[in-house]
Amino acid sequence: MDSARKAYSMYGANPKRVYDGRRGTIRRQLPAMPGNELQRRINDLNEEITSLKEENERLQGFITEIKREGSVDAYLDGMHRTLTKSNVGILELRVHGNKQALKWMQREKRVWLWEIRLRKTAAVKLPFMRHQRASLNKKAHQLLCEMRSLSLELAKLREDYQKTCSEHYGLGRELEKLNSDREEPAADRVWTGFPIPSEAIQKLNKSLEAVDLREQKKRLHRLLRIRSK
Repeated sequence: MDSARKAYSMYGANPKRVYDGRRGTIRRQLPAMPGNELQRRINDLNEEITSLKEENERLQGFITEIKREGSVDAYLDGMHRTLTKSNVGILELRVHGNKQALKWMQREKRVWLWEIRLRKTAAVKLPFMRHQRASLNKKAHQLLCEMRSLSLELAKLREDYQKTCSEHYGLGRELEKLNSDREEPAADRVWTGFPIPSEAIQKLNKSLEAVDLREQKKRLHRLLRIRSK
């Protein structure tokens, strides 16, 4: 988005249409705009307004001097030049255009200031929100610790399961060797051989290995103390 001064001072621009478009853009940006960015935008706009006011004061001074003395040596638009009565009309048009731009810039500024007021009203909730956020962060850490502990336990259970399946398979082979010709009694459902993907468990352990387990250990110690009483 162009600077406010550039947008409202553009030759042939419709300031009302420019304002409506910029206000719509600002309102779309405000919900996600950090507070420091909001303040920076207001500061930039204030600087533009001050600069345009100072320019108008200089232009008005040139006009007054020309009317009194007939001409004036002026530094304008980056160059030194002599302004005469033939330049008064252009200077007056420029002053008028700047005044119109200032009017709409001040109106745009009120959009920003209204957002500041709304945020200051909402700021009374800041202590509660900070406390709530800290509590949520602590809870997230506790949950990660629990997941880390459970993931390690899951890895150990998978290892025990694999060992159990291996022993089950070995006994099955021995039974086949020693079995007579008569039919084997119908067995219960076999629970060995279920695919337990080790990659998923390893990946989970890897992603959680940085989690500090001290909190989890403290909780386990507290639980053990309670049970021993």
